[in-house]
Amino acid sequence: MEKRPFEAYRGDDPYIFVSYAHADSETVYPLLISLRERGVNIWYDEGIEPGSKWREELSSAIEHADKVLFVVSKKSAASVNCEREIDYALSLTVPVQVVYIENVELPSALSFSLGSHQAITKSHYGDDAFQQKVYDVITKGDEKLLGVIKKRRNKHSGLWVLAAALILAPALIVLAIRSGPVETINAPSIEITPSVEEPIRIAIKPLENLSDANENDWMGEGVANLLRDQLSSSRYAVVLSPVSWSSINDTSDDETELISNARRIGIDYLVSGELLTANENLLAAVRVTNLRAGIDVMSQTYPDLTPKDLVQSTTRIALNIKQAMKIPREEELQTLSADFVAENIAAYEAYVNGLQHYNKFEYEEAEKNIKTALRISPDFHIARFHLADILNTTSRRNEAREVLAAIPADAMLDARERFYVDGYEKMLDGEYGEAIQVYNKLLAEFPYEIEAQQLLARAYFDSYQEKESVKVLKGLHIQEPENPHVLGALGYQLTSIGELDEAREVLSKYVDLYPDFPNAWELNGALDLRTGDVAAAKEDYQKALELDAAFTPAKIGLAKTQALAGERGEAAAGFTAIRDDETLPPRNRIDAAFDLAHITRAAETPENIESALAPVRDLISEEVVRGGLYWYVLAQAEADRGNREKAFEHLENGVRDTPQGGVPTRFLHLRGVLKANAGEPVDAETTELAQYRLPDDNPDRTEDKAIAHLNGLYALKQGNVKNATTELRNAVDQYGYEYGVYSIDLARALFANGKRNDAVAMIEKARSSNESLLSGEVRLDLLWHRHRAGHVQAEFLESMGRDRQAKEILGSIH
Repeated sequence: MEKRPFEAYRGDDPYIFVSYAHADSETVYPLLISLRERGVNIWYDEGIEPGSKWREELSSAIEHADKVLFVVSKKSAASVNCEREIDYALSLTVPVQVVYIENVELPSALSFSLGSHQAITKSHYGDDAFQQKVYDVITKGDEKLLGVIKKRRNKHSGLWVLAAALILAPALIVLAIRSGPVETINAPSIEITPSVEEPIRIAIKPLENLSDANENDWMGEGVANLLRDQLSSSRYAVVLSPVSWSSINDTSDDETELISNARRIGIDYLVSGELLTANENLLAAVRVTNLRAGIDVMSQTYPDLTPKDLVQSTTRIALNIKQAMKIPREEELQTLSADFVAENIAAYEAYVNGLQHYNKFEYEEAEKNIKTALRISPDFHIARFHLADILNTTSRRNEAREVLAAIPADAMLDARERFYVDGYEKMLDGEYGEAIQVYNKLLAEFPYEIEAQQLLARAYFDSYQEKESVKVLKGLHIQEPENPHVLGALGYQLTSIGELDEAREVLSKYVDLYPDFPNAWELNGALDLRTGDVAAAKEDYQKALELDAAFTPAKIGLAKTQALAGERGEAAAGFTAIRDDETLPPRNRIDAAFDLAHITRAAETPENIESALAPVRDLISEEVVRGGLYWYVLAQAEADRGNREKAFEHLENGVRDTPQGGVPTRFLHLRGVLKANAGEPVDAETTELAQYRLPDDNPDRTEDKAIAHLNGLYALKQGNVKNATTELRNAVDQYGYEYGVYSIDLARALFANGKRNDAVAMIEKARSSNESLLSGEVRLDLLWHRHRAGHVQAEFLESMGRDRQAKEILGSIH
């Protein structure tokens, strides 16, 4: 490490604090020398005197700094000390300027903290130009700027601006009525230059209703929604979603904390204001606050407005906001036409209320309000799109199709709306590849569209491109670090692909930020199940149900944990209640019916399986997707009962009712098992299964596993133990869908081959382990296999003369 070039600044004048890695001193010190020679006061860790308390000295230096310069490299990005310094600076609302001296991706913790803070990248400049650029950005306005920041922090002038605005509101009203809109405040600020590469981040706070009429309460969010839509059409701006804004607003006790929380996630500008009464009409006061500098860069009033006038004025307000933020003027695009909304105020009010409920996962209320909006204004097509999304989200895909089909091909939709509608139609039709193309085109034009990114991720996930989906959600998470919808989707998908440590990090954050959201606890329960912690999962599901006793996913999750814990009666009661609740979406009822059938089979009462499924038989037929699965479960039941021919009949029905494009592997496999167990050749089944093999470069060898199992099972029945062991080992070792009997039959082959200890160890693992049950998803169908393993283990022990142990195992099963 090079010798430190100068003493750190100590004094009362403004200075910057430099956070860097010592290993980078060869690159950092020339930059610091250049800044100091230009008159910038600099504090860096040279300022810590020998023997002083390091943390106290460091924290004091950050607290009194006017700005922090974070020099990013591979070393500093990985430095715990640098991370702490930046987090502490942001918690104090000290502005942070990011400078990259190496091309490196920030770790998640720093990315979440810094959001999209504009950065300077050294590789974009020569050495002299780089040093000049850093100086220009840090000292824009020179000592006057630093003095403004110093004054703001010492005297809280930002709060005085807000307070004065409220105190002087009556005077402002009179002034506005007499002289029209107040011009933009030309106050000094830290300059923020938006660009396509480094867009600014904007939060819009709903206008506070200070008018005399409570019926105007909804208009604050209504205006905010229109402004979000106007501003997000620019490629130079990233607009915070309303749900993320609510999370900030709901956890902030005062204006200071609210601004601090906004800064914490990287917000550059805050748009806020009030609605007031003036001459029986409304006056809208709108401010734009530069959060880096803590000052208003725009403060305007729009007087003498009717509700219709106010809505129509949002286009002009948005233009004024863009001008204040120095956003280049582009082609104006309004997803929600202000003119249409102005002529349909009542419909828009219902629509806004619906969106607010949707953001809180209150789908029933959201649906009611959106439907109200459409009854008032049938041509409100973007509301129709959102209704379709609600219906699909609540497992009513066919209804969603009908709603979306009601939008005419020549409907008055702008380009962005048309993208949304076309892409969603493709998703509902299962044409995920085309949906992905549509949403990628949309994002090519509007790269920060939150809803488009969510839908793109969903299309990837539904088409089994989980890694691509997670990639999209991770990018959106950086853009929206505290959005509960994003946290939930990302946590769920990371869990589903087995990235459990990352899933834990995301879902822990979800619970910390939204402890009152049952969805957060339910997803944590699913993660706990995935890791095999049934007790913790049960607690999570119970917590979710304490928050919302009617939260169906948590009810299903709790019943599954009870089944895994051996609480068969409680699990059956839970699944039965869900299955029979006609107010629930069909998908939930069908899920519960199949899980009830699985635990019924595990209880060795296959004669009751058909009655477990009967109440939802019509729903299964309408759903189509699981029509084949219905017959497969019945075939298993008949096989357990020894009704071989009836099982074959059900399997034929299953192949018939499998959706077009579906693979009949499960039906061929079970048919082969029945034949092999009867000593009959399985060539027909293995030949047909081979037709459905995936390409060799695909790791999923489900068909190869099934083929190996059938060959091994037939060999075992023929007494060819050596070949049986080889084939069954192959079935167990390959990656793919697990039917559960593979390890059981391998244990039987090992036992027959004289490897009794190996066989007992394998069957013990199959009987007692939750590993297969929780591999990717909770599969209660494998409970039967675990019980079957217990019977086989008892057989082994009896043949070895260990009758007492055999009886204990059989007793534990029943």
